[in-house]
Amino acid sequence: MATYKDIHGNNIPIRSSDPSNPILGEAWYNSTTHIFKVRGFAPGTWTTGNNMAGTPLRNFQSTGSYTSAVVNGGVSSTAHINQTNEWDGTNWATGNGSPISGYGRCGFGTQTAAVFAGGQNGPSTLYNTINEYDGTNWTSSPGTLAQPTRSARGVGTQTAGFFCGGSSGDPPTVLNQSYTYDGTCVAAVTSMPTTRQQHGGGGSTQDSFIAYGGQVPPSNSATNSTISWNGSSWTTVNAMNNPSGPMTTGTMSSSTSALSAANSWPSVTPNEQWDGTCWTVIANLNTQRESACGSGTGANAFCAGGYDNSGGDQNTEATELWSGAAAATQTVTTA
Repeated sequence: MATYKDIHGNNIPIRSSDPSNPILGEAWYNSTTHIFKVRGFAPGTWTTGNNMAGTPLRNFQSTGSYTSAVVNGGVSSTAHINQTNEWDGTNWATGNGSPISGYGRCGFGTQTAAVFAGGQNGPSTLYNTINEYDGTNWTSSPGTLAQPTRSARGVGTQTAGFFCGGSSGDPPTVLNQSYTYDGTCVAAVTSMPTTRQQHGGGGSTQDSFIAYGGQVPPSNSATNSTISWNGSSWTTVNAMNNPSGPMTTGTMSSSTSALSAANSWPSVTPNEQWDGTCWTVIANLNTQRESACGSGTGANAFCAGGYDNSGGDQNTEATELWSGAAAATQTVTTA
């Protein structure tokens, strides 16, 4: 087995105190404390944030960033509702309700220029409606989805959006549709290579997006596949470590930095982080749940609401904040 000297050409340095600004990968022995140390990445953590405002919900969609997001629709313990929640990075507040009461809406854009499309209310009422939100008021777009759709995923802005997947009908027909949106019209583009619904999505523009996990036919089983969209075509990239769905997704997550969280219940599917090439298993939420909302990136994100299955038809208001792996000096345990 290669030693530190074999790799680096010298022995681990001995120092009387820790260096003031060590670089990643640097190792040393502190002769004062008699401890080996190394500069590496400390694992990311979930911490408790302020609870959501209004009615506890599940199966809803957020869009925006870690510090400025908007959430619409969802399922309470008794009904499908049109609630709007706004997040400022610390606190939640309720906003004006949308024209559509339903769950499984597709959202993208920012808190003050958001798009929410489709959704479902009850066992047989699905929508092809597109609504826009300016941070205060809702308007109905002249554009509509090609068919009523729930549980699609999207990315982009009010004038340059993209969305894909989802399902329609009851029992559901899972879709592989892909569309762009220019603020007025919806246009079909290259379909996804596989159908899926309730998947995760990450991206920052309509030409840069990843779809991951979710449910696929014929049995609506969870998948671990990840596919990437470049504005004209789809490419299969590295799969997740575990099949995951239905999941939290934030539409302002980057195609090179995304999280998969709140993925299933009652079995707990591990949360994962995407770095643009590979998926890595990360810490689970403190309050495990499914069908939550979330926005952010692999560096900082929030996860809120969802179904925690603690008894009956139980939703949670819990919000958790993710801080990704950061450089830190760590003690090395030796035999």
